[in-house]
Amino acid sequence: GSSTAGSPYNLTCTVMVVNGLVVVPQVMWFKNGTSVIGGNGISLTPGMVSANTTSLTIQFNPLRTSNGGQYSCIANVSLPAISITSLYNTSAASVIVQIPQPIINITAVALSQVIAIGSNITLTCNVQLDPSVDSNVTVNRTWIGPAGTT
Repeated sequence: GSSTAGSPYNLTCTVMVVNGLVVVPQVMWFKNGTSVIGGNGISLTPGMVSANTTSLTIQFNPLRTSNGGQYSCIANVSLPAISITSLYNTSAASVIVQIPQPIINITAVALSQVIAIGSNITLTCNVQLDPSVDSNVTVNRTWIGPAGTT
């Protein structure tokens, strides 16, 4: 899915188990092959949908640019009495994080209130990104004059 950085976002993995299975599967989320743990705006919430269905939801609040990536859900059923562990990739999702529009402020400083043709003026461009943009980004600024020149 795709969402804008700074807004809440959820991914839910729902696992159905065979009727009569007495072991509840352990559900885990992975991002780009690494186990997802809670913290830094990420929480993991388990849920029991029905007697034979369980779920695990990742909640991003807020969604940050560093949360973008490939997520997969794994259900692990372990039966120690017969030494069987079963891993099943139940879901995969790409999380694409869109960067919110930056805030741009341009200020002008001149030596006097009246600016004569040919006099110097200092222009300052300040670009402010949303705090949820926590990845490195490149901001390119181009000044364009009245005749379309740079």
